[in-house]
Amino acid sequence: MGAKYTHTFNDINEVEHVISLFERGVSHTPTTINCASPGYELEWQGNGSELYENKIYSSRVSIPFIIENSTDETFFTTTLATSPEETFDITITKGGSLLWVGTILSDQINFDRQSIESKLIIQLSAVDGLSRLENYDFDFATQSTFQKTGTDLITEILNVNGLSDYFGSGTYFSDGMIFNNANKSSGAGYEYIKLNKLQFRKGDVFKMGDDIEPMNCKEALETLLSGFAAQIFMVDGRYLIRQILPYVNTNVSFLN
Repeated sequence: MGAKYTHTFNDINEVEHVISLFERGVSHTPTTINCASPGYELEWQGNGSELYENKIYSSRVSIPFIIENSTDETFFTTTLATSPEETFDITITKGGSLLWVGTILSDQINFDRQSIESKLIIQLSAVDGLSRLENYDFDFATQSTFQKTGTDLITEILNVNGLSDYFGSGTYFSDGMIFNNANKSSGAGYEYIKLNKLQFRKGDVFKMGDDIEPMNCKEALETLLSGFAAQIFMVDGRYLIRQILPYVNTNVSFLN
């Protein structure tokens, strides 16, 4: 899977960062493109707020691409801008390791008023796989196996956004939920619990028929997290699950 565009720069500590723009399902020969300083800005929803209580900390990145020719201008202002979401994705590596993965929001392209040497600057925004889970219904009934571990259910939820291929053979998510059983790993709580997928519905969970209203994937993930006072967010190229209170001045093991 080849990127359509790549930009490489070194930070103040001489650590290499690589920004890659992919067209989903299409392999390209990468074209080098420049970005304005600082290369990219990464932020997490609710970061620094003592009042933010959501269990899902989604993130987004902003990248200022410098447009230096008509081919690139046509792509960014026409092709990308009019494409459906989940057509183009962004990956960022730092020091050779995956740092962040997300999908570009085509309807949030901005054109900077300023320019660099009279060259157009286009600001792209992309969001991680946690940001758009509410757009997908949780599949609670079409599979033959209803009893699944928490780890399997979380993986199934995260997979709906179509970004899993970018993680390659690396760690997809790390489970740091403390499990109070001497015979079990303390950082693998979701691996040791099983849940019935049929419970992830709205209203009367015992009702059957075509009028059953499913949870969306965000609601299903929040349900899995809330029972254990846990949070999930993307950091260092993986989704990380942690419990909130036990982490004060504590060393925590994670199951990868």
